[in-house]
Amino acid sequence: MEASKFKWTVALLLAFVAGLGVMWLAVGPGRNIQAREPAAGKQVTLTVSPDRAYTAKIWLPGLDGLGATISQPHQVWIESHAGESRLMLEADKTDEIKVRWLGARLLEVCYADAQISTFRNRFIDLDRTGPVTNVQTVEVLLRRVARLDECWP
Repeated sequence: MEASKFKWTVALLLAFVAGLGVMWLAVGPGRNIQAREPAAGKQVTLTVSPDRAYTAKIWLPGLDGLGATISQPHQVWIESHAGESRLMLEADKTDEIKVRWLGARLLEVCYADAQISTFRNRFIDLDRTGPVTNVQTVEVLLRRVARLDECWP
């Protein structure tokens, strides 16, 4: 009976370690959802907020030698006029993502089909350039459509 319990314990431990390995591979070695600067890659679009305080960019990170079977990730970054930058969305299995400013503090991300792995709906900007710290929040909305031409006119 003891040998059987030991075998089950070892099997469960190995399954747990294998699960951790699969999770590590799924997230990707070295990926950081707290990233403050985009990895090497290519900027697709840059859109400035109506008050010119923020920019939103769509970024295609480099695939670092990964094969053709890997889907190209699409990222949405927001950067403040003070240079603070944050990854707001990362998705793959999509051909394109679109962004537009609906207001000075409201960004809409539109997509037809995507596998979204990272999403933040708020960009908190601490402006310390003056005598008092000013806190601004940019909200990010997701909009899913059947076809990308339905995003907006």
